[in-house]
Amino acid sequence: MNQVSINTEGIIFDLDGTLIDSMSAWENIGSDFLRKHGIAPPDDLNETIKTMSFAESARYFIEVYGIAMTEEQVG
Repeated sequence: MNQVSINTEGIIFDLDGTLIDSMSAWENIGSDFLRKHGIAPPDDLNETIKTMSFAESARYFIEVYGIAMTEEQVG
């Protein structure tokens, strides 16, 4: 198999929907996380966490829902 070498000066990560419509990936991330841990998310979860940073939402899940993880593990 032939290998192609590409000279890369940088990589762009677009997770806020500026270049690519990636916002749908974020819409249910909190609810999906809680369901994965056996917790039924409230209907207003997205509204509650939408302005929080990753660290703030991690602390929120740990404190409010008793997630037995560190902030780094949640994020």
